[in-house]
Amino acid sequence: MAGSAEASRISLLNHWSGRACRVWGAILLAAGKSTRMGQLKALLPWGNTTLIEYQVQQMSRSVIQQLVVVLGYEHQRLEPVIRKLQTQYRDQLNIIIQINPDYDEGKTASIRAGLAGLTRPVKALAIIGVDQPVLAKTIDSLLLGVGDKGPEIRIPVYQGKRGHPPVFTDRFFPELREVNEQTEGLRQIMKSNQEYIQLMEVREPQVLLNLNREEDYRKALGMGLDREDTER
Repeated sequence: MAGSAEASRISLLNHWSGRACRVWGAILLAAGKSTRMGQLKALLPWGNTTLIEYQVQQMSRSVIQQLVVVLGYEHQRLEPVIRKLQTQYRDQLNIIIQINPDYDEGKTASIRAGLAGLTRPVKALAIIGVDQPVLAKTIDSLLLGVGDKGPEIRIPVYQGKRGHPPVFTDRFFPELREVNEQTEGLRQIMKSNQEYIQLMEVREPQVLLNLNREEDYRKALGMGLDREDTER
């Protein structure tokens, strides 16, 4: 199964290697305090592993080639986990650890830190919260073709509801580098650039997940959304 997934991934990368959108990246936001959850969300059980390990595992199976993991609060607990994943997935994914000392400023500070952590240019980028687990096939659907004479921003939609993660081409990286909470963060970028957005219908309900509180987490587990076979 793993070999089949990797072969599929390589085939997709080869197919798109000559296109304008050549290198895909992601920022995984895992710097927050998880105050509403009451415990560190990144280490919550998800599937057969933890949320943060699951997220990196899915990205290693996708077309993403460069991943910046932004840590902050209790980063000492999470760094060893990511170091292990760097070794485990070194042939599939370039994983960079970026520490955000300003994690108290909110998600936008981590987005800026993530962009600063990129070690090579990427043409399109998914911005993924650690509490918003997403499947590899969803990531591929969102990234492939974006910016290739197509949309510059993509947002997944499930049964009429917008979800996560948003994907941006490098056209918007200057704006992302200036994003802050005072100007409504990503929401303001999207408001100002409606003509560049494509809403993409997907079959995976996970795009609506936002595991802020324990009841959100328990509900998601009860619905079996920590499994991969949950298309509806």
